[in-house]
Amino acid sequence: MANILVVDDEPDVLEALARALRIAGHNVSTAPDATQALALSAEHSFDVVVLDYLMPSMTGIELLNRIRTYHPTIRSVIVSGKIDTQVNEESITTELRDRIEADIYLHKPLENPKLLQAISELLARNETSEWASIAERNLHAKKKQADVRAAESALDKLRIDKDR
Repeated sequence: MANILVVDDEPDVLEALARALRIAGHNVSTAPDATQALALSAEHSFDVVVLDYLMPSMTGIELLNRIRTYHPTIRSVIVSGKIDTQVNEESITTELRDRIEADIYLHKPLENPKLLQAISELLARNETSEWASIAERNLHAKKKQADVRAAESALDKLRIDKDR
């Protein structure tokens, strides 16, 4: 049994995902938007987050990165019906994990057995290797922040030179 946060802006999908996970014995919290998901993340501990990829206020990836400030070891499943179905879920999962730091991608409409299998796989992962992955992800994020700071510094220098 795991503590799972499900975030989706479509009420029917949100309820269906939550119901399937509850029937499987998990403790499930739901949020219809990023604001509520962040509030829940600040107050509660979650093992897994299931996120819609496209939501009104921010993408599921942006939300995942914000949730990870509270829960750096949280595992993630990104679901979307908006990504081309011709693309293999496994290749998208690899790209999300490598480039965007999500763990698994699943395409909507989502079959309950597929979701439950993904959750089981995530929960079975070795904690030691998970910490190594988290350290690598944090290092990658810090490098991105350093690159942004360097770009901002260069822009500030250009503005100062322009004002002279």
